Amino acid sequence: MTDVKMKIVAENQASPTIAKVRGDLAQLDKSAGTAAGGISGLAKVAGAAGLVAFGVQAARAAVELAELGNASRSMRAAFDEVAGSAQNATAIIEALQTASRGTISEFDLMQAASKGVLLGVADTSQEFAALMEIAIVRGKALGLSAQQAFSDLVTGLGRESALILDNLGIIVDVEAATKDYAATLGKTADQLTATERKQALVNQVMASSAGLLDATNESADKLAGEGMAALTASWTDFRAVLGESIGQVLDARYRELAD
Repeated sequence: MTDVKMKIVAENQASPTIAKVRGDLAQLDKSAGTAAGGISGLAKVAGAAGLVAFGVQAARAAVELAELGNASRSMRAAFDEVAGSAQNATAIIEALQTASRGTISEFDLMQAASKGVLLGVADTSQEFAALMEIAIVRGKALGLSAQQAFSDLVTGLGRESALILDNLGIIVDVEAATKDYAATLGKTADQLTATERKQALVNQVMASSAGLLDATNESADKLAGEGMAALTASWTDFRAVLGESIGQVLDARYRELAD
């Protein structure tokens, strides 16, 4: 279809709506008439454009919130399954929120924790809380956000990557760690399962970070810079909760809205 034809069709289809808007604006102008003779022609144009712009912005915001809400619902359902139960999933997220002091949104926590469980890094609230504490301490030392540091830590442990862990300032000897842990189980390093190899690495990371955690807990600056991060996380959580409600409404009316 040529541009000219498209323009004609668009104008014809829009005409009834434009006429209705024009009529509503005219009635509004009449009702709100002033001594100066009502709204000027220029004001009418600006007013109509403003109404349209506001409507478009409101619609876009509603859709974005709905998308975030739907993603949050899907992530929660998936994490409940990955964690084994909704109860365990809730316990893990609450422990992570406490350990991170509310500086990471619930959605990001569920995403990182899901990866941690799937990669065999951890599966209990206590283990995840301990890893979060380590991530925050290491991240602060390198100027990384708690979210990025935790995600990198989980990825590094899950992939048994000394390189990724090294980026967090964690120096590990994967071979020595697996050999030592295997000895405690009465096995050789070659006999360890994938989960056991990851546990060996987790144990070494926790042991090497113990002193750093103690020093940080005694520092008066341990909460420095967390206020804005907590505010951002809370705002994201609020938008997700609001989006879940809007998403359910839009899902029920999606065909009408699309039309």
